[in-house]
Amino acid sequence: MTLTRQHFQLIANVVSQVADQTQRHILAMNFVSELQKTNPGFRTDLFLKACNATQPAAGRDDDPSRAKENFIAP
Repeated sequence: MTLTRQHFQLIANVVSQVADQTQRHILAMNFVSELQKTNPGFRTDLFLKACNATQPAAGRDDDPSRAKENFIAP
């Protein structure tokens, strides 16, 4: 199934509503790893910007969930 820009925008709109910045970033990166498979034109940078998840919260490098994030989307 090929997803379109409209699908990506809908998902990004929902992800952007997550209040916690770190959780929002983790969720967005999990979506990135799957959405890349659905459309060769998928742009990770634009998706993360639309999710307002371009960077994880500062000072959280010791967070174990970051290890998962790096594994899912290096």
